Amino acid sequence: MKSSQTSFSGAVIWSFLDNISGFFVTLIVSAVLARLIAPSEFGLLAMVGVFIGFLSVFKNFGLNSSLIHKKNPTKQEIDSIFWISVFITAGLSLIIFLGAPYIARFYDNPRLTEITYGLALIFFLGSLSSIPDALIRKALDFRTFFLRNISNKLISGAIGILLAFKDFGVWALIAQNFVSTLYITYISFRMVEWRPSFYLNFKILKPHFNYGIPLIALRIFYHLTNSIDSILIGKFYGPTQLAYYNKAFSLMKLPLGKISTSVSRVVFPSFALINNRNETIWKKYLKLLSVTAYISFPLMAIMFLMADEIILTVFGDKWRASIPIFKAFAFVGAIQTLTYSGTILQSIGKTKLLFVLNSILKGIMIVLIVAGLYFFKIPGAITGYSLGMLLELIFGSYFLAKSIAQNPFDVYKSISKEFSITLLFTFMLYFTMEKFRIENVLIKLVLIFFGGVLPYLILSAKWNLEGYIFIRQKTKDLLLKNKGK
Repeated sequence: MKSSQTSFSGAVIWSFLDNISGFFVTLIVSAVLARLIAPSEFGLLAMVGVFIGFLSVFKNFGLNSSLIHKKNPTKQEIDSIFWISVFITAGLSLIIFLGAPYIARFYDNPRLTEITYGLALIFFLGSLSSIPDALIRKALDFRTFFLRNISNKLISGAIGILLAFKDFGVWALIAQNFVSTLYITYISFRMVEWRPSFYLNFKILKPHFNYGIPLIALRIFYHLTNSIDSILIGKFYGPTQLAYYNKAFSLMKLPLGKISTSVSRVVFPSFALINNRNETIWKKYLKLLSVTAYISFPLMAIMFLMADEIILTVFGDKWRASIPIFKAFAFVGAIQTLTYSGTILQSIGKTKLLFVLNSILKGIMIVLIVAGLYFFKIPGAITGYSLGMLLELIFGSYFLAKSIAQNPFDVYKSISKEFSITLLFTFMLYFTMEKFRIENVLIKLVLIFFGGVLPYLILSAKWNLEGYIFIRQKTKDLLLKNKGK
């Protein structure tokens, strides 16, 4: 049990390092590209991306998740999953290719036809690395992920920037994705011992399909809720407004998403190993919530308070229209980092419960987004998305608790102090900045540090918040390890 815990903690740390380093590289690359490429070009890519994202739901029928979930898959199972995934993705890529003219007609923009052709090829190539990725994750080998991902972001980012300097516009972004996909596929195969043999047996795939097929419906709802706003904004407001919207959303997700991704991609394989120990699962879940909230809540508050400076510094003045959208998305980001319940239900094999629950919740979210966009335009869509995410957190944690015989109110206790402190200091700082019309960046930073960050750290130490204890302990362990060397 000790080794398992060590493996879990080590995997989280490597996953966190992967995401932190990826955050800074992605931020720098995005900042450069945003200054070299017009917003409308980003919007064109986003228009096609929502349709390709929908078809990606069917890429491997959830078989790679089933591969992670199963404790000791055979070589024949892995080979069969690989080849069925390749064949399925080849068919989907053909659909994308043939559908290119119709996508262009839907948005009334002929440039989208060729863009769709290019993305169809990238879509197919991406399927080749899914099984090596699953094997790396299954082994909790996130050190490998770190080395692979950081080098990939540097290489593909450099190529994208070089082509952007040459005025390739949207094609610089497509080339960046193409190089990234090729590199990921090549390195992933180099980092695992498994090599595919041509073996396909549908009989041994049956239990994997039984596990994975319910996930398809979940992913359909997930994609619809994450793309219906982009589809409608792109259709009725055009590529430039869609670019402002998507850029604000992606920048919000960049730091906060790295936090949840660092943990959630470790959560799935590691919780699959303890899926019969309900109390252990629940304790780990509550700890994940506490640690995540400890980091994400104040980070969300800082992003809200410094929205103007962040957008203008990172992307430049031509992206100023993204500022109010970015502020509105700060609340969404904090909630999203806490939605681990679906990943845990999936990891312990509760896919049918997850299917029913998400079918209802995602359906409600879609209605809220569409209604919000119709009545209140873009701010309404963001409000609908926020309410939907809040419902997902509340009901997801409730049914997870009930499925493993635990108290759902423990969830709110685990994050109540982090939420209360953050809300208090955010309100005070915002009121002060507005009342005295503080616009100087340095004064804002000093005010946030002494009026928010420092009191937050003092109170978290005094109250022994889970996140504070976790970070302090990991820092001590790291210092002792370096001292021992």
